[in-house]
Amino acid sequence: MNELDTEKLHKKTRRLSFMDTFFYNGFFIITQGFILTGLALEYRADELVISVIGVLPVLSQLVQLLVPFIMNRTGTRKRALLSTALISRITVALISITLATGMVHQSILLILLSVIAICNSFASNFWVSIMKDIVPANISGRFYSRRNLLSSFTAMSMTFIYSSILDNVPGRKGFIIVSIIAAGFALIDFLVLALHHVPPRQEPSYSVGVFLRPLKDLQFRKFISFSFVWNFALAISSPFFSYHQIINLKLDYSFMSIMTIVNSLSLMVFYLLWGKITDEIGGFDVVHFTLGITIFLPLTWVFTNPGTTFLIPINQVVSGFAWSGVNLTLFTTMMALFPGERAEAYFAVLSFANGLGALLGSLLGGVLATLMKNIKLDLFGFPFYGIQLLFVLSSLFRFLAWTLLKRIRVGKKSSIPRIIYNITAASANRSVARISEFPSIYAAIKGKVAKKIARGD
Repeated sequence: MNELDTEKLHKKTRRLSFMDTFFYNGFFIITQGFILTGLALEYRADELVISVIGVLPVLSQLVQLLVPFIMNRTGTRKRALLSTALISRITVALISITLATGMVHQSILLILLSVIAICNSFASNFWVSIMKDIVPANISGRFYSRRNLLSSFTAMSMTFIYSSILDNVPGRKGFIIVSIIAAGFALIDFLVLALHHVPPRQEPSYSVGVFLRPLKDLQFRKFISFSFVWNFALAISSPFFSYHQIINLKLDYSFMSIMTIVNSLSLMVFYLLWGKITDEIGGFDVVHFTLGITIFLPLTWVFTNPGTTFLIPINQVVSGFAWSGVNLTLFTTMMALFPGERAEAYFAVLSFANGLGALLGSLLGGVLATLMKNIKLDLFGFPFYGIQLLFVLSSLFRFLAWTLLKRIRVGKKSSIPRIIYNITAASANRSVARISEFPSIYAAIKGKVAKKIARGD
């Protein structure tokens, strides 16, 4: 196969990856946010189970060390991708079956969601490895920003559709309809993945020893430390933002879907901005800047009670600004630390660290939520719920993760402060060099000069 034919196949796969993100989000959205929380309550799940299933996509990464076994069994990345993706998509369809047959127990939901999360985690590993060969580094920022843009649009649209169904068809019947639609998206997504071109390569024979190489990489070890604390910080509180809205604030699904749309629109706008900036200066400074903003986001929920729900749309807009940068550039920063070969091993080690952090965070969050769920205080006329303490803890650990991120050194072309300085300096120089374009300044200086001449100065 010549170079021209190879590039055509790569372009085709890049286009298919956009279809993949559309159909993937069509079913993945029911395992996230307030829809997942509502689904869990339908299965009569308690706070600890809600905490665990809320972080299962990250928690499932603990099994990434089994990647060598899967690769050795399947032989190629494409077979590994398709086999794990198929199990995940079939399991999605089982959710609607258990709901329709009345098999609604928290242990059943936990098993189903665990299988989905584990197989999605394996499939993501192989997908990342494939896309590293498909997407050139010089267009990765723009490519992933556009893909994330479509992902946000799909998530926004399906959240609105699903929440409308749940509000109009309350109870179990609504979730049966939603899960059937999700199952359709899941099966179509598998067919799209089957059309992906996977660049041929000599597949190495994997062993447990392959994981020692990433651990010898100093910068990668620093990234692992950061990623562990970061996922710990997110897992403590992430399942309980929706819980707080449903149980404490008594919000309906329609309002929460509107807030999700606000967040998605914000994400879509800023993905384009960060995509362009990332291709210019690299992703590291962007992720450091935007991740720093996310430290303060949980604190807004500390002050959100039934009388201050106006804070929610503010949070969603700022969240879109910050998380669009984090989602895009944390991924590209991670990719920059992976070598061309053995990327699966690097991803597996990192995923294990992510999963371990999420496990510990979710267990701590679940235990604390169980102990504090019935606590409600009135502080200076301001209602405070025990669950909100988890949001404070999340901010503190996010700050710790941010300080660890600063220790990592990756190549970058410029920085956000440098961009701001350059724009300011250029504007100042322009006002001096071409002062006639600034009438008020020009008139003031001209008047002073005229007075000095009149006085003979």
